[in-house]
Amino acid sequence: MDYASAEIDLILEFHGNEKWAIEIKHSSSPKISKGFYIASADIKPHQMFVVYSGSDQFSMGNDIKAISLMGLMHKIIEMDKD
Repeated sequence: MDYASAEIDLILEFHGNEKWAIEIKHSSSPKISKGFYIASADIKPHQMFVVYSGSDQFSMGNDIKAISLMGLMHKIIEMDKD
């Protein structure tokens, strides 16, 4: 496995050791890089998100959700309430 290309833009860790892997894309039709899959397999996040410039939330397969920045912020606020 080529770990040199393993990359996640942001990893959030919450209380209870929950981790979120976050990839940030400027595109309105985001694509996931191989490096994101490699790094995610290594850290085993509980949630995986691709933040993109659109407004809808949708599944990208493999438990990865595309989400707007505001949508992600709402999810973070909800996590903080728990």
